[in-house]
Amino acid sequence: MADKPGRFDHWGVGLIHTFPNEGSARGKVVIQPGDIIILPYCRYVVDPIHLDIEDGHVVSIEGGLDATLMREWLKDGEEFEGDRDPYALSHLGWGLNPQCRWDSIALFGDAPERSRAASRCFPGNFLFSTGPNSQGGGKRTTRGHYDVPMRDCTIEIDGQIVVKDGNLTDPRMIVPRERR
Repeated sequence: MADKPGRFDHWGVGLIHTFPNEGSARGKVVIQPGDIIILPYCRYVVDPIHLDIEDGHVVSIEGGLDATLMREWLKDGEEFEGDRDPYALSHLGWGLNPQCRWDSIALFGDAPERSRAASRCFPGNFLFSTGPNSQGGGKRTTRGHYDVPMRDCTIEIDGQIVVKDGNLTDPRMIVPRERR
């Protein structure tokens, strides 16, 4: 389903997401081995990436190979010297779809058309993204897009834990997996 011909939109595959208010996010994010970089690479993370976030933007990317890949990809998304748009936080959320699997890349290969939706939406993941926010009402359309479904996270909203250590806590969000 899509709003324009020649395009495939897959937001409806079992993901709760939101776009943070521009300039509001701050803190530290650690992307761990086994988390997945869906965009741009469709691969599992092999070494930790440490991010510092200030005023809604990633201001520091530290680590090994995966941090270098992220730094260089986001830098390549800059349209002019000092462009901060590729480093801005985009959508955040968590997966609910029991048919989506964390191990889909290992099982079915890393072809984007096979992996991106399944890896974004596996139950209990935390989806961390940088880049465009135009689908959430913003004006940013940068090329510096990074999507990272993260495993084993705890997500708390307004004092209520909705995902604990990668597991959904509200039984109303849990749908049994269909075995084929």
